[in-house]
Amino acid sequence: KQGDVTYGDVINVHPFGNMACLSEATGQQILDALELGSSSAGIGEGAGESGGFLQVSGLTYDIDTTIPSSVVRTDKGEFVKVDGEYRVKNVMVGDKPLDLTKTYTLASHNYMLKSGGDGYTMFKGNKILKDEVMVDNEVLINYIKDTLGGKVSKDSIYADPYGEGRIRVITAYKAATETEDGYVEYLKGDTAVRDIIKASGSGNTGDSTGNTAGDNNAENTGNDSGSNTENDNAGNATENTENQDASDSITITSDDSWTKAANSISVIPEKGKLTVNMNAHTKVPEEFLAALKGQDKSVEFIMEGGIKWSIDGKTITAGATDIDLGVSLNAGTIPPETLNGLAQGRDVIKLSLAHNGDFHCEAVLTISVGADYTGKYANLYYYNPGTGKMEYISADLIGTDGNASFKFTHASDYAVIIDNIELAAAKTGDALPAVSALLLLSAGFMMFMLSMKKKKCLR
Repeated sequence: KQGDVTYGDVINVHPFGNMACLSEATGQQILDALELGSSSAGIGEGAGESGGFLQVSGLTYDIDTTIPSSVVRTDKGEFVKVDGEYRVKNVMVGDKPLDLTKTYTLASHNYMLKSGGDGYTMFKGNKILKDEVMVDNEVLINYIKDTLGGKVSKDSIYADPYGEGRIRVITAYKAATETEDGYVEYLKGDTAVRDIIKASGSGNTGDSTGNTAGDNNAENTGNDSGSNTENDNAGNATENTENQDASDSITITSDDSWTKAANSISVIPEKGKLTVNMNAHTKVPEEFLAALKGQDKSVEFIMEGGIKWSIDGKTITAGATDIDLGVSLNAGTIPPETLNGLAQGRDVIKLSLAHNGDFHCEAVLTISVGADYTGKYANLYYYNPGTGKMEYISADLIGTDGNASFKFTHASDYAVIIDNIELAAAKTGDALPAVSALLLLSAGFMMFMLSMKKKKCLR
């Protein structure tokens, strides 16, 4: 979407505060990492979204999804080996093929390069050239400001929502023979692009024919500009109801949208749910809450960054005014020494709620902490600025979708501690029981840069 790139937008892309690092890596390690990242790409069994999918700079490659993934992992999801044919093909570093025996300079963050996060254990123990230079979101901010001049212009390589073509996810492939042409087919948006491979084996001719994909629902994961374009059209995923008086799904585009949303509450059945796509908005007006108050109906608010809120009309009390549902991850006023003393090395996510004071209702917040934490507990703590201590609020068992939900009646600064157990027994402000620490799941659009040209981003 057009408009200003805000600090909040950058935090939505890089919410976990990983530290940028520069290390050495062999070509074989890089190929193995690409193979691991591509294991869930494409369509069919085993395919789906993955927070560990690697976005790249300085190289290009193909993922042939007609080849089943043969990545072998431990029971903890850590990479062991590739036990079969690689589905990653044609890896090019600049204009040269990837040399499996050569040592390259690799830029990413500490979670992947040092800790083996998302299963990328092939890099653990490699020589670190620059260690934890700056927070990853600052790298992106500096790149936009210094390299792009503060503007992603319409003639920029990042202007195309389908990317620069660094990664092609191949959905169909036929090898050429001496007497018969072959082809490679991949998706670009809703268009199936077919490149002809001449029978001589000379490779792609460059002749591409765009065929409308029609009912082909193959996942388009090959659109990899390096910027976060996944959610750019999120507002279009919900049915446009601007020209209707009532619906069970509303997208907020202006103040008038709230009038239509309030009208929709009246046609939602008892115990029914209205979905409101906030479309970069965060404030819910008092008039809408008044229309919902006292009714046995709920509203789910879809925010940016995979965040959701839900409010049940029966919980709204007198005094309810405009509510700001904005959430900042890994931000807020909790002193580091207080938070570190509580977490003691365990994974923690900071939550800073934009609203000031009481909600005058029960608002349920759902955030994604990562599917790697399935079966663990997300423990919510409130920071009491009066006492300077963290106060336990509640815990939620993390589901297979990686989500955790918490009930709020008041907005302030909070922290979520990931652990194997509920921490209700821990005393207010005390350190947590000693159990094994977990690794934070990296953001879906991790910066995986392979080029000495990108070093200036890390200074």
